[in-house]
Amino acid sequence: MTYVVLLSVILLIALFSTYTVIEKNRKKAEALKKHLFNERVKTVTENYKKQLSYFSDAKLLRPKHVPAMQAIASNFFVVQAHNDSNLILMEACLDNLSSVLASEMAKAHVTGNKDELAERVLHFATELPSGRGFNKIFYEEQLPSLVFTLKSPDILPSPEEDLQEPEPSEVHNDDKEAIH
Repeated sequence: MTYVVLLSVILLIALFSTYTVIEKNRKKAEALKKHLFNERVKTVTENYKKQLSYFSDAKLLRPKHVPAMQAIASNFFVVQAHNDSNLILMEACLDNLSSVLASEMAKAHVTGNKDELAERVLHFATELPSGRGFNKIFYEEQLPSLVFTLKSPDILPSPEEDLQEPEPSEVHNDDKEAIH
């Protein structure tokens, strides 16, 4: 009887030890996953802020509008859940905004319409919400339409380029023989 009790106690200790190790590893995995998520958010946010400072240095953004533009990234998770689908949405929104600003800056450089672009960026910055206005509806519906207002028509080729004759295509020898 003593052996049965002693064996039961040893099995309970082993079972408890196993459970403790498994639970500790699970908590470490959750902490690592949370850390990786936070690092990814930090990286995306820092890259976006670097691009904003580049646009500010290029005189596309006024320094007083930079904090409003940074609020797009800073306030993303204020009223939204911290999950992978929202992080993907954040990355997509910030990439879209950055790429539109970069392409519009390139267009403005070619056409010389920097004042018109600055006016569109000013309108964009003033239309941004504050506080709890940065919610899922804003990022899914309102921000894409605001980004669309930043876009200008594509640059069309000049009339001189349209009047140029297209280069004649090469005529193959087989085609020449077929004609004769």
